[in-house]
This record gives sequence, structure tokens and C-alpha cells, in this order.
Amino acid sequence: MSEPRSLCSGHGRTLVLYCAQCQLCVCPGCLAGEGHRGHALSCFRDACREQKVEMRKKAKMLKFSLKKLDGIRQHVAKAENDLEAMVARTRESVGRKYLELKELIKQNEQQTFRLIAAQRQAMLQQLHKQVEESLVFKSTVESMELLRQVVEKSSNCYDPTELMDICALRLSFESLESFTGQLGQEMRFDNRRLRVLEESVDLIVRKNKEFLPRPWEYAENLTFDSATAHKNLKVSEDRRKLRYASIPLRVPATRDRFDSTPAVLASQSFSFGKHYWEVEVGGRESWSVGVVYSGRARQGRDAALGLDRRSWVLQQSDGEIQALHNGEGILVRERCARLGVFLDCDKGLLTFYSVDSGHSLHCFKLTFAKPLSPAFSLSQEKDTNWPLTLCTLMPQDNQSPLVFWAASPDQVESDSSCDRSLNSR
Repeated sequence: MSEPRSLCSGHGRTLVLYCAQCQLCVCPGCLAGEGHRGHALSCFRDACREQKVEMRKKAKMLKFSLKKLDGIRQHVAKAENDLEAMVARTRESVGRKYLELKELIKQNEQQTFRLIAAQRQAMLQQLHKQVEESLVFKSTVESMELLRQVVEKSSNCYDPTELMDICALRLSFESLESFTGQLGQEMRFDNRRLRVLEESVDLIVRKNKEFLPRPWEYAENLTFDSATAHKNLKVSEDRRKLRYASIPLRVPATRDRFDSTPAVLASQSFSFGKHYWEVEVGGRESWSVGVVYSGRARQGRDAALGLDRRSWVLQQSDGEIQALHNGEGILVRERCARLGVFLDCDKGLLTFYSVDSGHSLHCFKLTFAKPLSPAFSLSQEKDTNWPLTLCTLMPQDNQSPLVFWAASPDQVESDSSCDRSLNSR
């Protein structure tokens, strides 16, 4: 006795055929309707045979994909080795350059001290010469021979020859008087050569201060503050990637959140010191990166970045980059994939760099009275949803942290170096 066939859930009748297009088993009632008209139908035996053939094909493809996964592991392992080799080469190259720099400074220092020692020796010789001359004078005076001759010659002077001798003695006596007049006076030295040496070293120090420190010495790892993110911006779990979400996210509406501008703030804010971070912008055609007042309003269309006095941004749109503040834009010629941002609160400078080329793109002179927060904005793009990424510049977890110079909170005057290159003056 054959087993009873399954019944159609819609009509309660026995299932008789398989609809490949709908991937459903159908009954005569289903076939009488319009739902499966023109569809390819087959008996269960043929359908099972076709499904098994299809499954075998998919199984082969899956096995091939698994083999590719093994290959990916090998590629990743090779890439890791290449990465370590590249890092090692870079460390070695940078180490050699720093050693060369140290050696140049050491040689310059040694030669400078040699010159100082030579000047000291020359001036000491002058002093010793004066001591020797004073001893000769003392010996001459103590002999009293010169005085005796003067007295004798001056007592009876009638002959021209004797007169000439007396004049010669008088000149010698005046010379000795001049020498004795200098005794007891302060001895002075010609220190012009020493001053030139000191000024030369001072110039070296000043030039290095102009070039150093580099912005990356103040590098920090920033994170996005998801509580401020517009509902169309999706922050990754590690809070380092930002994407535009075409379907708005279900997030609570708060005063901290941007409500009309697709923007987000960083979790960090700064009121003094020097701070540097990098943003991966490559792959996107529309973005804004900069700083805003921490307490700046985030509701309404006026909250758009760069349109008021409380925000300074670099913005890319329609294939152009411009530095934007208070609604006024300055065109930037160079595009970049990785953007460096250096905020010097002490000098009131905000400088944008192309990390790819090392060039300064633009520098704002800031006047602010409240803490500043890094700010970011994205717009929807048709062809890509590439993320905006906050780059990791400091070691994390168990890695040893880098040591950077501490920034001073003292206010200092601005200089003209803000538009210079990262790598050269």
C-alpha cells in the first residue's frame, strides 16, 4: 500500500506537481487558478532529480570556495610576513637617519668645543704675556739703573750727544709710565669669536625648533560619539568607521544628536595643547572633516558644518575640496586619500595635511573661547558606501605606547609656519 501524499495547505487536495518557478508543490486547485499559469511544471520524480543535480553543483562550488578559503589563509599569512618586513625596513631606515642626525650634531658639538678651547688658550697666552712683561718692568725698576742714569744725565747737560741720550732715556721712561698706568685696570678680552660660535649654535637650535616637533608627535586615537550621530549615519562597533545609512536608524532623538545635518562628533574635545589625528577619506566623493565648538547647536539646518563662526572644516563635494568657515570657502587644489588634522590650541592653528604627499592643504587661524570637538559629515553617494575611518595612530591593548612631548597650556603667538609641509620647510 502506497503512502498518502501530502495535501495542499490552501485547497486541502493532494499535491500532484512541482512548480519550478515558484519552488512549490501544487494541487489541481492551484493549477486551476492564475497563480501558476505559464510556469514550468514537473512531476515529483523529475523535480527531485533536477534538485539533486543542482545540489551536487552547489556542493562542488562550496568545496571550491573552501579551497579558496585555504588559499586566503595563505595569502593573509604572506601579507603578514610582507607587512612585518616592510615595518622592519622602515624602522631600520628611520633608525639610520636618526643616528646620522645624532652623529652630525655630535661632530658639530665636538668641533665647537675645540674652537672654544682654542680661543681660551689664545686668551690665556695674552694674560701670561702681560704677566711676563710686568715682571720685566719690575726688574728694570728695581735695578734703579735707569733712574740713576736720568739723574746723572740731567745734572749737567751741555753736549748735544748727552742731550740725545737724555731724550732717549726720557722716551723709555714715558713708555714705562704708560705700562704702569695700565696696572690695576680691568683686563678685557676680544670675545667676538666666542659670540659668533654661540650665535651659530643658537641658529641651529632655532632652526630645529622651527622644524620640530612634527605634528604626528601629538598623535591620538579618536573615536566617534554615536550619541551625536545623525540617524542616517551608522557608527561601527569599535566607533572608528562611519557609513551613510540610506534607511534611517532607529535612534533616540536627543539634543546631543544632529537632526538635519548628517554629521557626528568625536568623543574627545580639546581646549589646550596640541593634538593630531588622521582620517581615511579615500573612496568617498563627499565628506567634511574639521572642528566645532563642543556646545554648538546640533538642531536645524544651521547646524551644517562650516557655515557659521563656530566651525572650521575641509569639505569635499562635486569633485572639489574647499576650506570652509562662516560660509566662506577657499578652494584647495590637492586631493588626498588620507587626511591629517593638526590642532594647536595654544597657537590657535588648525592645519590640514595630505598624508599621502606630506603637503599642507590649508591652515585656519582660530579664535575660540570654548573646547573644540573634531567633527565629521557624510552625504549619500550613489555608487559607493565606503566608510569614513578614524585611523589608529597609537598602539593599543598590550602594545607599548609611544612617548610624545607634552603640550604646554600657555598661550603663544602665531607664527608663519602653518602652511609649510609636513616633511620639509
